[in-house]
Amino acid sequence: MLIPLIYKYVPDSLNLLAAKGKNDKLESVLERFVPGIDRKRIIADKSEMSVHPKASLPDLFKNNLALSTIMLWIIYFMGLLMIFGLNTWLPSLIKESVPSLQTGLAFLIVLNASAILGTVVFGLLADKNGAKKQLIIIYVAGAFAISLLGFTTNIPLLYLFSAIAGICTTGAQNLLNAFTSQYYPYHVRSTALGFANGVGRIGGIVGPTFGGVLLSLAAPSQFNFIAFGIPGAIIAIALIFVSTHKEAVNTNWVKGAGQLSEQPK
Repeated sequence: MLIPLIYKYVPDSLNLLAAKGKNDKLESVLERFVPGIDRKRIIADKSEMSVHPKASLPDLFKNNLALSTIMLWIIYFMGLLMIFGLNTWLPSLIKESVPSLQTGLAFLIVLNASAILGTVVFGLLADKNGAKKQLIIIYVAGAFAISLLGFTTNIPLLYLFSAIAGICTTGAQNLLNAFTSQYYPYHVRSTALGFANGVGRIGGIVGPTFGGVLLSLAAPSQFNFIAFGIPGAIIAIALIFVSTHKEAVNTNWVKGAGQLSEQPK
C-alpha cells in the first residue's frame, strides 16, 4: 500500500541519479537534504558516471567481494535462525528453565518490543560511529544474553536477558540491512540485499526446526540456550572477515561545510 508514496517521495541514490543523467532531480534532492550545498560541483564530480548493466549473482563475487559475500550470507542465515527460532520457542524454553511459570508469552513480548528500541538506538550509533564494529559487539552481547537465559531462575534477570536478546537479534538485523546496502557498490546493492535475505530466510526455516529438535532431546535448559547463543558468536566472527571494499563508501553529509564527503566504511 505504501509503494506509490515511496515511489513518489523517496528519491533514488545520488549515484544512480547521476548515472542516469537526471541532473535536475539530483539537484533538487541535494537542495532538499542539504540546503546551500554546492550542487553544481557535486553534479560535475559525478557527471562521468555511467549506467551499469543489470547486476546478477556473479557480480557479488567479483572485485574482491567473494569472501565478504559468503560471510554476509552466513551472517544472515545465522541471524534469522536466531530470530525465528527464539520467536517460536522462547516461551517453551523459558518454561523448561522455570517450570513454575504459568506462561512464557510475556518474555516473547519483551523480546520483540525491545527490538524496536534496539533498531532506533543502533541506527543512531551507527550513523555516528560506523556499523561494523558496533555489530560485532552487539552480536557478542546477544550471544551471552541468550546463553545466560538458561543459567538463572530469577524472573527480573530473565526479562533483562530477554530484552537484550531482542535488541541484539531483531534490532541488529535491521542495522545489518543498512550495513549491507552501504557495503556494496550502488549498482549491485539490490541484488546483494535480495540474495542475502534469501539465504537468511533459509535460516529462518531452520531456526524453528532447530528449536524443536533441541526440546525433543530433553537436554538441560542451559544447553538449549547456549545452542541458540552460538549463532551470535558465529556472526561476530564472520563480520571480522567482511573486508573493506574500495567501492563501498558511506556517504556523509557535512552540514555547513558546503561539500559532500565520502569516507570508506
